[in-house]
Amino acid sequence: MKFKKLAIYLLGALSVVLIVLVIFVKKDSAYVAKSPILKDLEPLVCDLNRQICTKEFSGKKISFEISPKPITAMQKHIIKIKGLDLNSKDLEVVFSGVNMYMGDITSSLEKNGDELDGVFVLSMCSMHSMRYKAEIFDKKKSTGIYIEFDLKQH
Repeated sequence: MKFKKLAIYLLGALSVVLIVLVIFVKKDSAYVAKSPILKDLEPLVCDLNRQICTKEFSGKKISFEISPKPITAMQKHIIKIKGLDLNSKDLEVVFSGVNMYMGDITSSLEKNGDELDGVFVLSMCSMHSMRYKAEIFDKKKSTGIYIEFDLKQH
């Protein structure tokens, strides 16, 4: 009799565990479907690992520079942005993975003469080439100004 009660108890506990696992797996599957992993990345027009890159937004040329070069994971870098004439005191750059979700890495931008500077550290990734998007935000809202760059394992 005791064995029968123990078996029923264990079966019930196992059922609960399985239901919880199914719920979490479905939740993760839905999330992964929203953030696809890109297999083939188009080459970038400009490589921030080698030079200063300039993009045009609403008729204004904005230049981006990241140092030191090459850009590596788990190392402190500085991003410098010139040509951005936003007078807000709440500017930040948000780094997000393009070909894999890596979370958002946020850096406040400080005015330094005619440029904005921010310090950041990128996460380590198991992929050989990770593409990041560095997007400018003003008061937590996107300005639509961004640049993409690659982080390659060396």
